Amino acid sequence: MALYDIERQFKLDLVQASVFAPPLAPVDMQFLIQVWLHTPEDIAAAVAGAKDADSEAVKGATRSLQAEIARGARVDVEITCKELTIDEADRVKSIVWRGQPEACDFVVRAPVRMAGKTIFPTFTVEADGMPAGSVQCKLVCAATPQVAQRAATRSAGSVMTPTFVAAPTDVATLPDIGPADTVGRAYKRAFISYSNKDTAQATLIASGLSAGNPDLEFFIDVDTMRAGENWRERICDHIRACDLFVLVWSGNAKASSEVETEWQYALLQQTMGTNGGPDFYPVPIEGPPIPLPPEELSHLNFRDRLQYIRAAAEAGKSNAR
Repeated sequence: MALYDIERQFKLDLVQASVFAPPLAPVDMQFLIQVWLHTPEDIAAAVAGAKDADSEAVKGATRSLQAEIARGARVDVEITCKELTIDEADRVKSIVWRGQPEACDFVVRAPVRMAGKTIFPTFTVEADGMPAGSVQCKLVCAATPQVAQRAATRSAGSVMTPTFVAAPTDVATLPDIGPADTVGRAYKRAFISYSNKDTAQATLIASGLSAGNPDLEFFIDVDTMRAGENWRERICDHIRACDLFVLVWSGNAKASSEVETEWQYALLQQTMGTNGGPDFYPVPIEGPPIPLPPEELSHLNFRDRLQYIRAAAEAGKSNAR
């Protein structure tokens, strides 16, 4: 093992994530969300750096990811939010973790239809291609109530109704509503969803995740299901309990009614579950082109993660010898 690898093995930091955003998110105009990665001791430096980049930034309450990240690791931070307009090329920001505060900046836009509504952007964190945790923040979009004037002649019995119209106001003049709520979590339990025609690839992915993140428990039915069990009920139990939903995506998975049932149930947990539901981690095993995901998952980034997982699986085999 190279000296650099030995040093990295013992240079692990407990990393926190702080999210900074405007007091109110403006609609129909671009604004900046900053995600700062730092150790607990460096929170003041992260706050100062965020203020330098955006004087109107408000920090959400920090929750530690409880994620240990090695010095020198490449860290990817990805934003997911159906309600925001985000350029595809800007969904993922990358840094090299060196133990010092580092920022990932996301320029986003809230469409007019979100005026006056609350949104919940989620930021997932990967270290050397392995899922580590996520941070979700709460943002309230600004709005000004106005009466919509219709040019058409009002017919008998019709009523003019007030509507929300985007306010083209500078965010500095908007009222301060206080810091946004921010909740973070490290990934502890993963559920691997796949077509039984892709069992070999799914097993490889399970091995890679286990080698790359030894603290991550995972459920994959080829290993853990037992004859005679109520398998559908047990699968639902595991989806409810997981915080990471690994979707092994292929043409086989797209055609599988069982895979569809699993990801739909995972989506349901995000809206109705007691723990906020799992984060999605799609791993395409075909392409390019990648099989088109269903409309319900179109806001997710189906990017190539398999290369990192293969590397982690190979490294795990080497270490076991």
